[in-house]
Amino acid sequence: MSIKYNLFNITHPGTGEEECVAKAVYGPTVSSEQLEREIQVRSSLTTSDVKGCLDALSTLLKEHLKEGKSVHLKGIGYMKVSLQCTRKMTKDKPSGKYIKVRGVNFRPEKGMMNDLKDCNIELAKGSRSSTLLTKEELISRLDTHFKSNSYLRRSELERIAGINKEMACKWLRQLTTDGILRKEGPRNSPIYLLNKKDGE
Repeated sequence: MSIKYNLFNITHPGTGEEECVAKAVYGPTVSSEQLEREIQVRSSLTTSDVKGCLDALSTLLKEHLKEGKSVHLKGIGYMKVSLQCTRKMTKDKPSGKYIKVRGVNFRPEKGMMNDLKDCNIELAKGSRSSTLLTKEELISRLDTHFKSNSYLRRSELERIAGINKEMACKWLRQLTTDGILRKEGPRNSPIYLLNKKDGE
C-alpha cells in the first residue's frame, strides 16, 4: 500500500510565479471496528477487550480536554483544544459566555513523523495536474461563502480553493493587502471578514 497524490499547478499571489505542488488523495476511513480486529490479531486482547479500551480512552480524552489539559499518547502525539470567540469582544470586558471550543489541535510525535517518511508515495490513478483558481474565480467563491457565513478561516479557504496551508496564507495576506478581506481576532487563530464595497 502507498499514499496517493495528485499534482496542482498554482500561481503565487502577487508574484505571479507558478509552482507545482502535491496534495494527498485519501483512501477510505479506517473504522473503529477494523482497528479492533487488527489489534486483536497483534495482541492477546479480544475484540471486546480492545473495544472496552478504546471506549475508555475516548471518555478519558474528553474528560481531560474539557479540563484544559494537553493529552499525550505515547508514540502518537499530543492533543489540546483550540477556542474561538462567537462575537467580538475586548480584553477589558471578557466573557466566557461567548467563547466556545473550535476544535482539537493534534501535534504528532517526532518518532511518528520519522516512521512516516519512508512510506511509498505514488500518483493516484486517473489523476492529472489541476490549475489553481484565478484571483477573480477565487473572489467569486468567497462571495458565495460570505452569503451564508459571517467570517472566513484559513482552513475554509484551503477547502474552497483546493490549496495547501502555505498557499492559503499567501492568498489571505494578498487579499487583505488589496482591501478585499479584513483580518481580526487573535494572531494564532485569526478570522477574515469581507470588506463592504462602497454603497453596500
